[in-house]
Amino acid sequence: MRSILAASFLIFLQIIRGERGLTRDPEFISGIRNVSVAVGRDASLSCHISNNQGYKVAWIRIDTQTILTLNNHVITKNHRIDVSQPEDTEWKLDIKDVRPRDAGFYMCQVNTEPMKSKLGYLEVVEPPSIQDGLTSRDQIVSEGDNIVLACKATGHPTPQIRWRREDGKHIRGNIDKEYIGPIISLVSVSKEDMGAYLCIAQNGVPPAVSRRTILQVKYPPTVLLTPGPAAGVTGGALVLTCAASGFPEPVTSWVHNNRAIPSGGRFEIVTEVQDGQVITRLVIDPLTSHDAFSRYTCIGKNNLGSAEDSITLNITEARGNDDVKKVRVENEIIYKNPRLEIWEINDLPNPSYPNQENKGKAGGRGAGGKGELFTRRRNNGVTEPNQDLFSRASTDFEFKATFLIVVLKMLFNFLNPEI
Repeated sequence: MRSILAASFLIFLQIIRGERGLTRDPEFISGIRNVSVAVGRDASLSCHISNNQGYKVAWIRIDTQTILTLNNHVITKNHRIDVSQPEDTEWKLDIKDVRPRDAGFYMCQVNTEPMKSKLGYLEVVEPPSIQDGLTSRDQIVSEGDNIVLACKATGHPTPQIRWRREDGKHIRGNIDKEYIGPIISLVSVSKEDMGAYLCIAQNGVPPAVSRRTILQVKYPPTVLLTPGPAAGVTGGALVLTCAASGFPEPVTSWVHNNRAIPSGGRFEIVTEVQDGQVITRLVIDPLTSHDAFSRYTCIGKNNLGSAEDSITLNITEARGNDDVKKVRVENEIIYKNPRLEIWEINDLPNPSYPNQENKGKAGGRGAGGKGELFTRRRNNGVTEPNQDLFSRASTDFEFKATFLIVVLKMLFNFLNPEI
């Protein structure tokens, strides 16, 4: 009896297989390869099944238990889903314009008894994106304040956050130039902490992104006259350079012996900003004897205070470029301009001494003396003949006549030494 039932069951299976036209059950040729794709790209998952004639092949999304396709028909209403059969043994699920929510497990299933299936995973990678609401903006703080700089980014895989200073300096309290982590805490900030901080987020999916946060620390000015020459000669030029730093940006000025210096005349003031410092230059041209041992001061001010730095100049008289050039004529006459000054005979006084030392003396041989300086000075500094031997030489003609008489007198004395 049992043998008859077994034979009947075998005959039934053969009838079923004959109706499907099969000699063997479908088999998966290989597993489904996992796929990783960036957001916005297209993705495809493929399963390969042998002996699939007469059977139904479906694609199902596991997390939602949604049937997407059945054989060559799309069941879901998602217009980005499609199915194709490039070969008799290949069933291909296509997803266009992949989005982060498309990530997950997908099942390729054939309706055998029992059901056969294979799973494949779709990974959707997303480049990092910095979240504005959770990332620090530019900050202005006072010296001694405690601050926190935060940076938050999304993406898949989870982005790594790195901080570094834009000027290449080390972040305080960190050995390396880069700090890894979403938050920087700075206790009792100082002006050395000022600058631009870069938050960089990356997760291996290009492009990496960054956000620039500027930290400004309010502090009173500091002023420094940069090293340079503080000496010169009269008639020359000299440039004094001063660097002022502070926040808010200081206003600079120059003072000479406690008097403000305006730009103009022999002074020129040039100001520019370099690397967060106010650089101001004072050009003095020309230098005069009044600049000798005088004090020049650079001042910087902001609403938190002021600072200054001073320098004393060492000015010497120019040599080899005298204001008055004198010519000596054979031990007898030395003159510059006939309208300005005349000396006669031997004992010529030193021109550097005041003319008052020779006032009232007899003038040369013709006037009863030797070495007399016949000059005087007006208030405006112009030298002209004194009221003596040449007092009547008010014009060029009169002077030339008087000068000729003097020359003839000298010639006469030379030819007649005994007289």
